[in-house]
Amino acid sequence: MLFRSTWRTIFTPKRWLTWCRALNGTDTPAEWTATPDAFWSYSLRERSKPRFSCVIEQIAGLAIYGYRAPTYSIVAGSLWALEILVDLGFTYDSSIFPIRHDRYGIPSAPRAPFRIKTPAGPLIEYPLTTFRIGKYSLPVGGGGYLRLLPRWYTRFGIRRAQQEGLPVIVYVHPWEIDPNQPRLPGRLTSRLRHYTNLSKTYDRLNDMLREGTFTSFRESVLAEMAEDVDLYACHQHKN
Repeated sequence: MLFRSTWRTIFTPKRWLTWCRALNGTDTPAEWTATPDAFWSYSLRERSKPRFSCVIEQIAGLAIYGYRAPTYSIVAGSLWALEILVDLGFTYDSSIFPIRHDRYGIPSAPRAPFRIKTPAGPLIEYPLTTFRIGKYSLPVGGGGYLRLLPRWYTRFGIRRAQQEGLPVIVYVHPWEIDPNQPRLPGRLTSRLRHYTNLSKTYDRLNDMLREGTFTSFRESVLAEMAEDVDLYACHQHKN
């Protein structure tokens, strides 16, 4: 599907490399960008380069420039991590979700790409896509929101975001296109979030690919349009 599309793709978890190799016999096509996922990293508090980013660089022969924290865990109480990312050589991050959620989110963060000024230097932040209904920012375009919510919601949300001049940032996890994966025990809410509509993700992602042309963060001009934001005032920013 991705080879037939006009996408430039950012691969995050380790299984993407295995999946990519199975598709075309190579590790990572040159036009794709790889980013580490913190599930495979050492603690950022140790200021050591995430283990998985080193693995990707060795296997794919690509430098790692971007970061995405698991479960969007860059929140108001963990903004200290962004300075460490700059220290470790990352130039951009996409871990901030400007919504209210029970597990993540900075509702007052900017909704368009912005440049965070940290003591270690600047870092471009690509917040996940949202659209507005009244005073509320709603998520759209990827992961559980693509899988769990109806197609009309996704189409509506993308159009609203585009009308506001916001980029549409799309993401999907490898396990979300695997309806035959083993079911593990867990809390009801976790099982509902994880297993619902797995059989529909592929088709919904395919539909979204037809909505337009997508590219990678590095190949886009979004960084040039980013406004400077004070790291320590980031969570106080008013949309």
